[in-house]
Amino acid sequence: KKVLNDINYSSELVIAKVIIDKQSPFLRSIIINNIQLEGKKRIKASQFILGFPEIIGGSFTSRINMNLRENKHWSYGARSLLISTKGQRLFITYAPVQTDKTVESIAEIKRELVEYLSEKPATNEELSKVKDNNTFSLPGRWETANAVLRDIEEIVTYDLPDNYWDTYADNVRSLSLDQIAESANNVIKPHNLVWVVVGDREKIEPRINELEL
Repeated sequence: KKVLNDINYSSELVIAKVIIDKQSPFLRSIIINNIQLEGKKRIKASQFILGFPEIIGGSFTSRINMNLRENKHWSYGARSLLISTKGQRLFITYAPVQTDKTVESIAEIKRELVEYLSEKPATNEELSKVKDNNTFSLPGRWETANAVLRDIEEIVTYDLPDNYWDTYADNVRSLSLDQIAESANNVIKPHNLVWVVVGDREKIEPRINELEL
C-alpha cells in the first residue's frame, strides 16, 4: 500500500477543476473527490463512517440522487462513496447528467455537500434508514461460501478484530447523529475538492469557470 503523509486541509479555497473534452449530445459525467483518513484511523471509525455517504449519496433515496434524478430529472442516478483501501481512500461523488444541465448539476452537488455540513445535517429518519439498510440485510449476507470468504478477507485485509461481524449490528444500531456529523466533517471538504467534468468543453467550460466552487 502507499500511504501519504497526514493531510492538513487548508481552510482557504483550494479547488482543482479538470475538464475532459468529449462531444456528445447525451449524458456527461461529473466526478468530485478528496482524500480521506489513513487506513487504521478509518478502520476504528468503520461503523459510523458508513452513515453519511449513504445519506448524502450512497443509496437511491440519498439526497443527491433524489435531487438530480427524482426531483430535477437531470440524471439517471448520482452516488457518493468511500473507496475501500488500506491507506487513505477517496471520497467520491459522481453523476452522469444532461449536457445542458452540467453547470446546474455541479452547483446542486456543491450546495448539497455544504448544506449537509451546516444547516441541513443528517436527520433521525435518515439515520434510522441507514441502520435498517445495514442490519436487516445481514441474514442474507453470507448465503454462499464466496460471500463468507469475502468478509473474512475484509477482516484480514483491514486488520479488523475477529469479532467484527459479531458486533457489527450492535455497533451500527448504536450510531448517533453526533458520530455521523463528526465523520462527515472529517471527510467532506467542500473547499478542497477535485472536480472532473467530462463533456463538450466549448459548451461547458465558460460557465463552469463562472461558478464559485
